Parts: sequence; C-alpha cells; structure tokens
Amino acid sequence: MGVKPSDIKYPLSHILIRTTSGNVEMFPQAMLLVQKAEYEWPNRSASAASSRSNPVKKLEGDYDVFGDGSVTILSTPGHTPGHQSLLVKLPKTGAIVLSGDAVHFKSNWDNRRVPSINHRQGKHGNLDCSALPM
Repeated sequence: MGVKPSDIKYPLSHILIRTTSGNVEMFPQAMLLVQKAEYEWPNRSASAASSRSNPVKKLEGDYDVFGDGSVTILSTPGHTPGHQSLLVKLPKTGAIVLSGDAVHFKSNWDNRRVPSINHRQGKHGNLDCSALPM
C-alpha cells in the first residue's frame, strides 16, 4: 500500500483497552480521537491510554473527522460509556457504519438490548440504531 506509520494522522479505536487500541504506540505523532467519557472512565484500568504519549482530542459526541461529512465518529455508548463507531460515506457504495462491541449477539439486535455485561447509563440501556445519520 505504500503507507508508513508516520503517514497515519488518526488511529481510531472503538474503546480504550489494550486488546483494541494497544498498538497506537506505532503512531506516536498521531492524534487520538476519543470520547471524553471513555478517556476519563475510571473502570478502564486495562486501558492503553494511561501510558500514551500521543496527543489526544477528547470528543463529546459525534465528530466530523475531515470536516466534509465523509468520515464521522459516532458516539455510541453502551459497551463502555465512551464507545464510538465510525460512519464512512463511500462515493461508489454509499454509507457504512464500522463498529466494535455494539451488538454481541443476534438476540441483542432483535430485542434492541445492550448485553447485560455492558456499561449502562440511562438511555443507553437499549440499542437504537434508528438515530444514526445515514
């Protein structure tokens, strides 16, 4: 592909734990775009964020990464208080949402419920994808 680690501006992760964001050290100059609620969550003891030297932009909700609507970080709390997903609008195929840990099982989707092992906070106890900006 011809892409070097130094070419990466924004390594994105849906949550801040080592198993999903542990290689951000490979991009030391890159800005981490993360929900403030995730970054400041006290239960993230296994987080890779505690030892990072990357610059961090703490988000409070959805964020248009490039300012043109092509890539938007969506605040999708549920698995953790600062879980986020990515809405990518592709010119040929249209919009696609990339997420991790948003739906664990088909029954969660069918019943619009976040798994009971997830962090819950008020309205985020139910899975509602109808509000996604497609």
